[in-house]
Amino acid sequence: MHLLTPQNFNDYELIDCGNFSKLERWGSYITMRPEPQAVWSPALTQKEWEKQAHVKFVSKTVHQVRGKN
Repeated sequence: MHLLTPQNFNDYELIDCGNFSKLERWGSYITMRPEPQAVWSPALTQKEWEKQAHVKFVSKTVHQVRGKN
């Protein structure tokens, strides 16, 4: 498996990934965000992720209902 990481951002770290998410450090900020290709189980627990993360990206689904005119 070939892991792709940002090449021109020296202050990046992939801390953990799995369950369709990844835990990353960008400088002094730790983020949780979706990763559709992370189909395995993470090494850390969800509680550990929540404790470390400064930001959590949450996708929103917009449902649009069209009425009859």
